[in-house]
Amino acid sequence: MQQRNRYEPPHAQPLELEEPETSSGVEFPLRYAGFWRRFLAFWIDKTIFLPLAGIAYYFSEESRMFVLYLFAPSLLLGLFFNIYLVRRYGGTPGKLILKTRITLVDGSPVTTRAAILRYFVLFVLSEL
Repeated sequence: MQQRNRYEPPHAQPLELEEPETSSGVEFPLRYAGFWRRFLAFWIDKTIFLPLAGIAYYFSEESRMFVLYLFAPSLLLGLFFNIYLVRRYGGTPGKLILKTRITLVDGSPVTTRAAILRYFVLFVLSEL
């Protein structure tokens, strides 16, 4: 009887994965943006909001009610930035400057529902 080496990896046939069907007609292979490209895009987006953050900081020191006044405009700006721009152009300005597009898994453009779900996670985590 032949003894099997218990440290040898198992011998299994690899699964054959099917190519995903693309409804958008994407012909080229998708390339994912790496960490540094996403990180830089994030900071470009933050830099865009820097003047608004400075104004908000100044007025929050002047009035206790400013945070309440700021809630609706900042919510609308967040919805515009993270849902409308992603749905319409495929990314925020930082991502578009770095030639990075946000797409669905199959490479098709982001739907409104997907953009809302994508932003919902960020919104919930930022409100904690």
